[in-house]
Amino acid sequence: MRAGDGILLSVSGKTDLPVRATRTFESHRYRHQGDPERHDPGRDAGRRADVETVQRIRQPHRDPALQRHRDRLCAPVPESRPGERRRRSRRPDRVGRKNRPIHDVDIASSSYPEETKQIFERTVDIGIEHGTVLVLENGGEYEVTTFRTEDVYVDYRRPSSVSFVRSLEEDLKRRDFTVNAFALNENAEIIDKFNGLADLDNRVLRAVGKAEERFNEDALRIMRGLRFAASLDFDIEEKTFEAMTSHAPLLEKISIERSFIEFDKLLLAPHWKKGINALLATKAYQYLPDFQETAEEWLSFVSDYADDFRFTSSEQAWAATLLALKHDNPRSFLKKWKTSVNFQKTVQSLVDIFNFRLERAVTKQDVYQYGKELIEEAETLRRAQGLDVDYERIAELDGQLLIHDKHEIVVNGGTLMKELGFKPGPDLGRALKAIENAIVDGQLANAEEAIMAFVQAMK
Repeated sequence: MRAGDGILLSVSGKTDLPVRATRTFESHRYRHQGDPERHDPGRDAGRRADVETVQRIRQPHRDPALQRHRDRLCAPVPESRPGERRRRSRRPDRVGRKNRPIHDVDIASSSYPEETKQIFERTVDIGIEHGTVLVLENGGEYEVTTFRTEDVYVDYRRPSSVSFVRSLEEDLKRRDFTVNAFALNENAEIIDKFNGLADLDNRVLRAVGKAEERFNEDALRIMRGLRFAASLDFDIEEKTFEAMTSHAPLLEKISIERSFIEFDKLLLAPHWKKGINALLATKAYQYLPDFQETAEEWLSFVSDYADDFRFTSSEQAWAATLLALKHDNPRSFLKKWKTSVNFQKTVQSLVDIFNFRLERAVTKQDVYQYGKELIEEAETLRRAQGLDVDYERIAELDGQLLIHDKHEIVVNGGTLMKELGFKPGPDLGRALKAIENAIVDGQLANAEEAIMAFVQAMK
């Protein structure tokens, strides 16, 4: 196989090559079509050329053609003047830029797995049933996957079978939205089979083919659509929106872990309010754990925060969500979403901090218990709602703390048992807690002599 024959190159992850779909999705494809009949493992020159192409795409920042494409698409957009309505550019080089580094490159081909194995001398069958072969060449590892199409989806989230095809178009038809159904050949020429470029220009999210079929295949695409609207400030095309609404009940068939990932990304998106409004309009929230009959709370959630406010962490975003929904047991709620214990604990702490700040100021004990950073994170929620904040006091109290963790105390339980005759039990626990509180409050120095005197005085 020579360079340019049947190669599809795919960039996964965060890429700085701003193909117009690059801004939109995690999988950004650099594809090259060719004649499948030209695969010839016996042609060393062809093999060398193919390896060179792989290496070229592997390090696209060194490729002049792709560099020129990146430079053109990354051209800065002039900022609008105050009061000037933002125009939606029709130029392909004015949208979709992200300037993100490439961290992973996948390669797909019209060659079938066995053909790919014949082309290269060293390969590993890492996922051959799905058309993926690992190629070992020149000290590098490259995953090569065959163009695929899919059979009927049996459980609304995965196909019953996958078939290998020679056609790039058949492979692209599997995509969810038109702005994710692009191809790019090695000359940086965009292949657009489903008019995705026009949708990208118009900032429209449109399902590939029949929208009903796409969401019936994988209902998680509903959540992805909501998330993309929030991330990109795209409008959902009418028929696509209608299909999302009618198929929303299928979200109950999707694993909650997958739904959590998409909803979490929605909350952290720059236009999260738009995503929430779309969530309400499609009524998709009705089919997510503990979100039933919460429309009014969601509306309040959107209106409570400044228009330009963005959450800084997943924990902060979910704490704000639970505060808006007035859920009385955050840990129980998050357990249904299959989150980790540490995540639940942090969100619970943020909710607790926000609630006590409605009643009183921050104390040294608060800063010690929760940590300066977490309290500031909760304080940011207050500021976004127009409430009074006191970052200076928080920083001042943190600076006054003699310890930030009980393990920093110079005396431990072993010392008290050895020197003062304490036995393991409640009395020892109360003594250690009294020491900790006194040091935090600034009433006791973190020094062994002072601590021993303090404990003796307690007896």
